[in-house]
Amino acid sequence: MTYELVVLTQREPDALDLVEAMVSADDTLWVGDIGDSTLVQLRDESGRVLVSIGTAQRVEVEGEVERLLGDAVTAGLTVPYWQVEARVPDDAPEGPAVAHRFAAALASRLGGAVWPPSPPQPRTGVIERPAVDLISEKSVVVVQEREVVPMSSWISDMMARCADEDLALAVLTPLGSRITLPLRLALRGTQARWVVQDADDGYYDGLSGLPLDWDGNGFVLAERARTGGLSATFLRGPEDADLGHHVVVDLRVVHDATEELVLGSTIEELALALAGAAPAGWGPGEPAVARWDRAALTALCRSRAPRPTWLVFTGGHGEPGPLFGGAVRVSRVDTGVKEEITLVVSPPEDTWSPDALDALDALESLADRHAGNVELSTLAAHWTPGRPDLTYPARLLGVPRPLAMALGPVGVAEAGRERVLSAPAKGRLIGDPTEPGAWYTFDDDTSDAPWRGLSDLMRHLT
Repeated sequence: MTYELVVLTQREPDALDLVEAMVSADDTLWVGDIGDSTLVQLRDESGRVLVSIGTAQRVEVEGEVERLLGDAVTAGLTVPYWQVEARVPDDAPEGPAVAHRFAAALASRLGGAVWPPSPPQPRTGVIERPAVDLISEKSVVVVQEREVVPMSSWISDMMARCADEDLALAVLTPLGSRITLPLRLALRGTQARWVVQDADDGYYDGLSGLPLDWDGNGFVLAERARTGGLSATFLRGPEDADLGHHVVVDLRVVHDATEELVLGSTIEELALALAGAAPAGWGPGEPAVARWDRAALTALCRSRAPRPTWLVFTGGHGEPGPLFGGAVRVSRVDTGVKEEITLVVSPPEDTWSPDALDALDALESLADRHAGNVELSTLAAHWTPGRPDLTYPARLLGVPRPLAMALGPVGVAEAGRERVLSAPAKGRLIGDPTEPGAWYTFDDDTSDAPWRGLSDLMRHLT
């Protein structure tokens, strides 16, 4: 199994610190790099990679590392501190011990901690699986045996590689693993999949519950999916007694492409409207260790243009407000710069119930403002059962419920104002009366009426 560990240090590692720690790991190894990559590799005399070591990241966000690794790992550390990730390939059985010697030396030298604290025990017996970090002609399999699997830099890099080479990506986990919100959002694409291995139920898709088989080149829909339906394990539902709910908002806005444009303000508005606070951290993956900074976010997106940029954001750690997080994809389009934002908030149980639609007022006001400046493209909000910590088990959590939808001025113009106002759902015009958008809510208290209302609305508008 590919093995990962994290070193947290109170002081920033410099080149000498890293070299001394590498020598402590094994002074017979030699150091190499990977072309333009920032990774450093420890190799044996034959050139085989034993450990890959990432660049130190400055952690500026309180609670973000604890969210993924647990509270105990940062005991004694104060923000800012530094994180170094190391990874051992599956064909290097001595690699975990080498990585832990490196990590222990670095933590001892600079003050800090190592996660996990000790190497794994040697495995016995055979685990049935198609491959470990396997690359076939059609797909890549990344194995993650962690309780909480994040959108790590390793997975992010592999997703980019798969997109460039038109390969399918499967993140394979055991049944007990949960994935984070950013990873769940990233796995919604057609070329990526969360695959769960259950000793009793075989393989199945962790998001949909569809049974899967390995055909030698990738994971494919199993025949039993067509005849027997969803995985029985998936259908048993969550084991957590404290299951709460999430409010999920998908917002699409298009800005004029000007030199003065600063991205991230819409994310900030949305977070303030739903969670009462701006994001605390952001970055290209998890943990999102950089302090929220719209100017820095904009600079990164500009540097990558015209390529799109996908980023995560997070907030609510240790604060009075609710925990929230999400992702944004920034891209150039013919009409400007497009932000595709998904924000998920885990509110207290006494707010945002499916029937408390008066709580949507702040969201409607936001849609109204962005429709007024012709930036709003679409907005969709729904309520769904979910864990308070914004992680997701490979179980059926419940059925989401639509709350509201908005169309921007372009959408209203294409559908026609009369058609928009005669829709079967409750709707009204928002924004500039001369170029309005539209806002719809779904507030029937029967189980299927909101979905029926959304379906009827979409058919009417198209």
